Amino acid sequence: MNFLKQFFEFTRPGNNNISGQCKLCGKLYADKLKSTGNFHKHLKRKHTKQYEESKFSDSIPPKTDTNDYSENLTSNVIKINQVMLEELIVKCNLPP
Repeated sequence: MNFLKQFFEFTRPGNNNISGQCKLCGKLYADKLKSTGNFHKHLKRKHTKQYEESKFSDSIPPKTDTNDYSENLTSNVIKINQVMLEELIVKCNLPP
């Protein structure tokens, strides 16, 4: 319901009903108190772009900079290789 509050101004006329006026186009819709289907349908049909942008903006992780990731990965690989080399030198009694 919190998601819908950015698109509708809700009032509760009584009897387990709720009505809401769309902030984008002004149309009035009603539904049962615990149901939001009519409000979602309206947004999907009439305001698809705004609905999808708002609905899915939280679920899409922010794009990470791949250069930072590559640099960190390369740095970690170098560290791992160094540790492995040191272990081999110690275990095999090789000169450094």
